[in-house]
Amino acid sequence: MPAKTRTNDWLALPGLDCRINALPHNMQSVIKKAHQLRFLNCGRTPKDRDSAIAALERGVPFTSEVTKRVNATYRSKMKTIDNADAFEEFLCSSPLQIINALQRYGLKGLDYDYSRTQTTINQTSQAKWTEQRERKVADICRRKFGGLLSCVELHKKKMPELRGLPEHISPAGARAAFAKRHGLKLINLKREQKPTKAELKAGYQQLCLERGGFISDSYLRNYARVYLEGNGEIAGKTFQIYIKEHWPSVIDLFLELVDEDTRFSTWKYQINSRITTDGTELDSWNEVAYYEEMQRFIRRQNLKWRVVKHPIIGPKPDGYKSDFLIENCANNSRIFIELLMLNYEQLNNEDKFSYMEKLQRRREAYDDYGYYYLELEPWCLQDFDALKSHFNEIEQHLTGDMCYSNQHEFHVSTDKPRGYWYSIENRDEAYQDVMSRRTKFIGAFVSHRELEKSGYGGLTSYIKVHKIDMQAEAIRNHCVTVTAGNHSTKKRMPTREEMIQVVTHHYKKQHCLRFTRERLFELFGRTTTEYLIGKERFFPTTEALNQYLESVRVDND
Repeated sequence: MPAKTRTNDWLALPGLDCRINALPHNMQSVIKKAHQLRFLNCGRTPKDRDSAIAALERGVPFTSEVTKRVNATYRSKMKTIDNADAFEEFLCSSPLQIINALQRYGLKGLDYDYSRTQTTINQTSQAKWTEQRERKVADICRRKFGGLLSCVELHKKKMPELRGLPEHISPAGARAAFAKRHGLKLINLKREQKPTKAELKAGYQQLCLERGGFISDSYLRNYARVYLEGNGEIAGKTFQIYIKEHWPSVIDLFLELVDEDTRFSTWKYQINSRITTDGTELDSWNEVAYYEEMQRFIRRQNLKWRVVKHPIIGPKPDGYKSDFLIENCANNSRIFIELLMLNYEQLNNEDKFSYMEKLQRRREAYDDYGYYYLELEPWCLQDFDALKSHFNEIEQHLTGDMCYSNQHEFHVSTDKPRGYWYSIENRDEAYQDVMSRRTKFIGAFVSHRELEKSGYGGLTSYIKVHKIDMQAEAIRNHCVTVTAGNHSTKKRMPTREEMIQVVTHHYKKQHCLRFTRERLFELFGRTTTEYLIGKERFFPTTEALNQYLESVRVDND
């Protein structure tokens, strides 16, 4: 199945310079500066910044996850903007939103009137489906088409007033129920007659050839639509029903093709077990489909990747079985793939509780061991854009194209030999390197985000996987952290003795004889200072701290 790339007039431009030069002059300078700083201070997460760089440098659109996150800010701002000047001012203040508008709509995304229209349409399509909204949309369908079109045809119409209707009536039985509620006639503009046996056979044959293997009952049902030459399109589930009117099963149709077409004989072994075309046996046909799509993507892009089936998360025999591990042999980077049994909206059913428990345990295992993973819903296997977006996200993670350049403030994370971060000296060297770039807060320990921005992503992974005590790391480097760790690292606050040890070190180093609250803020930050000084804290006042430090100094003298 060839995956289509979502693109537009701006993403399709050849190269970084062309994409920047296509912008208005006032925005060119904004984007050039942001690119030099690698979009520092833009977006909520490093993934947002990496996506902006990928779109600008290589024309790669945002993933759905990043788009949703960035659009939340975009929609919020658009509520307060009512003219083109304010819209331009908003974009120039946020380089990430410039890239977001361009990767979504192309160059016309920088036009206020067009963006306002699109925002209104999107908000309308996401509105709650009330009885009044249903009646309004039903009247439009009756007036425009004389009835209710299929979901496929409604998508093709691209009418703003009907946005969201195809999704509303796409569940099984929803279209017929909607038509009955509002007295609409069901209309199929394309397929005016029932498909013949020859058309069904030709359609199934083409599907198998496109996929390069046997297509089972369950996999056929996942198809959103199947093209029948000369007779339009048909839903995969309906296609399966029609097949069974002429053949006892889909397997019988396949065996008939095996006898007629030599290309099919090499796939005959697949009908008895879930085996890929290269002989890899898997647990489900969805796994088979994903495996072959991934292998096709690897061959097409000429990548040096390895696909490992069913890797174990954690030590045997207590580990959990994942679906796939994708490994880049060029740099040893890895990503786990969790191919869901059901779509997210189906997971809340009570009869799926046991599966949800198993899935949650695997999710916790990924987090505990610090493994990066992606989940994929079954519907994505038949959605070209969703699958392409998924592959793009994997490629961004595995290729390391998003690393910072040496010519800027942050440098590229270099590959370290196995066991490099086991050495305390190597870890401390990295911490000191990051802290040496600061002008203040030299008594506050480095955060995971600082390490990643500075090119030490391997160190953050080591910390998470081995559950390193971040407070001990901080104290050893004459720092403290009052927000140490997360769910995958050991989290604890500094003790009184540890706080005094660090404060005493900086007291001896400073030239002034006494601490002031402002000086403490400058050294450790507000949060740490308030943890140290205050009612029911280690010291009630700054004066009490100074008296203690002076007494210690005199005793040592």
